[in-house]
Amino acid sequence: MKKNLSRLIVLLIIGITFNQCKTNNSYGITVQGNVKNSNQDYVLLSYSPRYRGNPSFEGFKNIGLQITPEGQFKLSTKKITDGAEYALLFKKSHIKLQLFEGDNILLDFDIDKPNETLFASGRGAAKINILNLAQFKREFLSDLNFSLTEYVKYSDSIASLQQEILQSIYEKKPNSDCIKTATNSYKIEKIINENELTQKEYDYVKLVIYVQKLSLSSYIPYLSRLNQPDSAQLDFNGKLFSDFSLQNYKKIINLNSWRLGNGLEKIQKLEYLKHLQNSGEKICPANCNSFLETREFLEWKIDFTKENFNDNVFNMSVAGEQSSAMYSGIDYKEIYEYFGNIITQAKYLNWVNNFKSLLDSGLNNTNYNLASEELTLDKRKFEQLVTNNSDKPILFVFWSARHAGASVIENLPALNDFEKSYGNEINVIKICLDNAEHKNLWAARIIENSWKGNHYFMPFEDNDSSLKAFTTKNISSHCTGGVNYALRKSDGSIINNVDSPLRLLNGDTDEYLKEFVR
Repeated sequence: MKKNLSRLIVLLIIGITFNQCKTNNSYGITVQGNVKNSNQDYVLLSYSPRYRGNPSFEGFKNIGLQITPEGQFKLSTKKITDGAEYALLFKKSHIKLQLFEGDNILLDFDIDKPNETLFASGRGAAKINILNLAQFKREFLSDLNFSLTEYVKYSDSIASLQQEILQSIYEKKPNSDCIKTATNSYKIEKIINENELTQKEYDYVKLVIYVQKLSLSSYIPYLSRLNQPDSAQLDFNGKLFSDFSLQNYKKIINLNSWRLGNGLEKIQKLEYLKHLQNSGEKICPANCNSFLETREFLEWKIDFTKENFNDNVFNMSVAGEQSSAMYSGIDYKEIYEYFGNIITQAKYLNWVNNFKSLLDSGLNNTNYNLASEELTLDKRKFEQLVTNNSDKPILFVFWSARHAGASVIENLPALNDFEKSYGNEINVIKICLDNAEHKNLWAARIIENSWKGNHYFMPFEDNDSSLKAFTTKNISSHCTGGVNYALRKSDGSIINNVDSPLRLLNGDTDEYLKEFVR
């Protein structure tokens, strides 16, 4: 148990969380687009939760379609996480969206420079336009070189300007100084003139502004680069850390947005360091992270969150960490015993129990028959599989259940549509490459997403030479691998690292296939 919890802690610390109050609303959302230079690209509405594996406790599945020759698209879904982060993905670009229940949004943009040209209209559009303003973008912490005092002053100035702009939009005051002096004043004035900023949107953006200030917690380790007095000694009870207060924490009433989840993590880290400091521990920028890589921190933050946040925040934070662990291939039974006993809300407990059931018995699901020995490949079986499908070119989807679950699942709508459009010309074969012990995770991810098709599992063990012609050596790398697409042409030659179906499906697909496959 201790070993598995240690693995969980390390995974959470290095960022397996990349990453929800009301559920299953009766309104859903609709996102439409008028797109310049679309070239009939494929557009995908993707859920962007904070946690590894992209768990949706509301049951949302990514949806997608090809943009029409006229440059239009319309995507709708009934299952939405209110206030969560979503993204529209295209061949070479993306647009971030913050969606509420009932949003009905029209997006106008140029696909070659979407964020520079984007303007949203309709119900729920104002928050998207505001958060897309240059004033609401933040630099990477590693690019900054401030002392602690300078960083707080810098962060406060940004938050102050953001709040002024938000207030001016809310009160419809285009002549405010913060707008008149802005280089993008025309964009802000357009939001005032053409959007209605609801109270709910206003409150959301205001909360985002506050949560961004909590990045101070993440900046502390960078202070070790500086040789300044206030960067060497930290007083977590001092004025510089005044944003970290129990009263302020009450503003976070759910973790539907990954921004709020990030905010909670920053709070947990700083409050734990404060707790240690108040207990006599010497904390400095150079050693602070070492205290956050322990089982003690994991256990402490669970108690702290339960005591200082509402039930929904507590339950989602615990369920999110458990889902990350289960998707990572950690011994889920022990993790389940540890986390499952403290989840109380039905939505999260049902998700955890359902996924645990898939891990326990998914291989025996008769609708998929994934336990069949024919689907577990060695070198001989793989070569026979290629021979049996060599009547057509083959698109191979190599993926790791642990390291590319979300990457593959994210592309499912495009992959399914690719098979529908070109299945008569190309055989599509999906092969999961992972350790044999994770075969149950392979089955669980397939069944969870109703992913039909030609699925195979190739264990790493005893298969070192089975895929020499393919570029798959980093398939199990969390940072640099995870999924690889390859084409085997009719003449037997291999094209490695081809584009994903999301990138393949556009107005040039026929020409691409004519050149490389047909």
